Amino acid sequence: MPDRRAPLPALDSSGQPAAAAPRRSAVAAFVLARWCGELPLRRALWWDMWCVGTVVNLAAGLAALLLLAKNVPDAVGALVFFAPLPYNLLLLVSVWRSAARAPARGALGARLAAVAWLVLATLL
Repeated sequence: MPDRRAPLPALDSSGQPAAAAPRRSAVAAFVLARWCGELPLRRALWWDMWCVGTVVNLAAGLAALLLLAKNVPDAVGALVFFAPLPYNLLLLVSVWRSAARAPARGALGARLAAVAWLVLATLL
């Protein structure tokens, strides 16, 4: 008859049961992958920045305009307009670090496009 006991837990260097590695949430994994530049450059630049980032910024700009049209204080409208700025900076870091891993031929152009996009997304 086979032995059906549970496997013994892994032990650390002190002989105590090793703690399981903490699981990251989907949001933490999303942010960490971008922060570390683990995405392919094409995805970081074209999909994350130019497509998703542009939609997020357009939505924030439209919401800010609607709030200002409803005579909400200007500070609230400005807060809504600039709310995507941390996400925009994360996207810039993502493209910058992904470009560091990419062939040099397209890395400089991707970095320049990312900086231009950040300036336009912040000011317009």
